[in-house]
Amino acid sequence: MSAMLPDWLTHRARGLPRVTAIAAGRRRGLSYAALYEYAVRQAHGLAAVGVGPGERVAAIAGTSSDFVIAMHATTLVDAIFVPLNVRLTAHELAEQLRNAEPAVVLCDLHCEALAVEAAALAGLSKPFRMPLETEEEKAQIVEAHDSESCHSIVYTSGTAGHAKGVVLTYGNFWASA
Repeated sequence: MSAMLPDWLTHRARGLPRVTAIAAGRRRGLSYAALYEYAVRQAHGLAAVGVGPGERVAAIAGTSSDFVIAMHATTLVDAIFVPLNVRLTAHELAEQLRNAEPAVVLCDLHCEALAVEAAALAGLSKPFRMPLETEEEKAQIVEAHDSESCHSIVYTSGTAGHAKGVVLTYGNFWASA
């Protein structure tokens, strides 16, 4: 049965604004309220480059606060997050990019060369380096999601052939939060 769920980060930022959301890395000690503000700025950045509801946003990046912000920014514009494994080759990533058909590809500084090569092989535009932020209000921020709507597509390891994209819903994420 489908139900509307509040956006998880929005819910946390309002209910626990001062509680630490990120406890490691460059943004150690980042609160839920601050994480939300970063995500909103990046959501506006995504909208500024044409990302809209239902579109896919691929990310080729290591584990970092920028990655977390990108995931939440994607949900705030009601797009679908597609995290890709940085341990894959450019050819393997290109195959997944062709399958996912993202509106944009995001990357971090450390994975930029790999992301540029993979995007080129897939026939996509050059990736945008995270964080993709803007102060201009370009996005309509979404505060609730249908529990059965797609939150993200995660690719399997492909042990039985090619990697397959597995759809994870907002309900999946809410239940595991």
